[in-house]
Amino acid sequence: MDAEVRERFPLLRLPRFARFWFADSVSMFGTYITAQALQVLAVLVLGASAFELGMLRAAQWLPYLLFGLFAGVLVDRYRRKPVLLVAADISRAGLLALIPLAAYAHALRMWLLIAVVFVFGAASVLYDAAHQSFLPSLVPPELLTRANARLEQSSSVAQVAGQAMAGLLIKVAGSAAAVLADAVSYLISGLVLARMRVDERAGDNEHCRFGGWSHVGGIAGRNDWAGPTMQRNAMTITRTEDAAAIEQILADQYKAWAAGDADAFVADYAEEATVIMPGTYRRNREEIRLGMTESFATYLENSSVTDEIQDIRLLGADCAIAISKAGILFAGETEVPAGRFVHATWVLVKRDDRWLVAAYHNSPVAAR
Repeated sequence: MDAEVRERFPLLRLPRFARFWFADSVSMFGTYITAQALQVLAVLVLGASAFELGMLRAAQWLPYLLFGLFAGVLVDRYRRKPVLLVAADISRAGLLALIPLAAYAHALRMWLLIAVVFVFGAASVLYDAAHQSFLPSLVPPELLTRANARLEQSSSVAQVAGQAMAGLLIKVAGSAAAVLADAVSYLISGLVLARMRVDERAGDNEHCRFGGWSHVGGIAGRNDWAGPTMQRNAMTITRTEDAAAIEQILADQYKAWAAGDADAFVADYAEEATVIMPGTYRRNREEIRLGMTESFATYLENSSVTDEIQDIRLLGADCAIAISKAGILFAGETEVPAGRFVHATWVLVKRDDRWLVAAYHNSPVAAR
């Protein structure tokens, strides 16, 4: 029954999307609570005029006009989760918490409320820009439409239920307490996102830059003052370290294979990694993990792999290809039959000084 449900609702197989969906929904509910609470707070507590109410509304949306283009550039240059999504949520939680604290201390003034809302709007610009480009790192392309639909459904529910909750909170606890509830919702969202493990690209540094020696380590392109000998030595050291790191990744994977540990097996795979073998296509790390879990429990139980790395080609500072010859040893076997060997191609990318498998493909070794 569980397998049938997951087949009908494929997004349930992606726990990272589920966490993101939950975090986004929680903060969305809080947003609609604050939308109501701020106006009540401004009118009933601070005695705001019609002009001041207009300034308050403008303060929330003016940052989108002023900083929208800059936010897009910033999002493109940095990783979305830690720098933008988490930082934006935590900062918005802190900003909103200032409002009830100032109200309870009898220090809240209209100018302070407008200033806090303006800075809050600036943080929201960053969050919204990162939010749109973060989703593809959580779900495969074929599920993006469904994922966006779920987020929009949550937004629609929050728009109705959030405002109803706002009315109840304002009546029971007051408008300042309602704003505090929104601050808590952003804090929960930020903490959920912070605990979510995602491999994502950080701007131009993550692209494969083909060009061989001139780009390895990013040295020759930037340190024009360095002499030819220094450049060659530095690049040689970098190439040696990268090749050793890649060899260790392959060794760790086959060690995990021998232990039947699917989690350890995919530890060095990128989130969007793909695996293509005869009759098999895995579209992301989670699918690879689930497939290996099932295989280790059945026909690959107590098996191991013999692997011989035949070549490692560093295509640039952050992209490489490894070629190996491998064969599976099933339980009780001491030698891999000749017809069972495969040639494997590994595509690896370097992110945050760590090599990850982005794609794997194998095919049977041709008989000679």
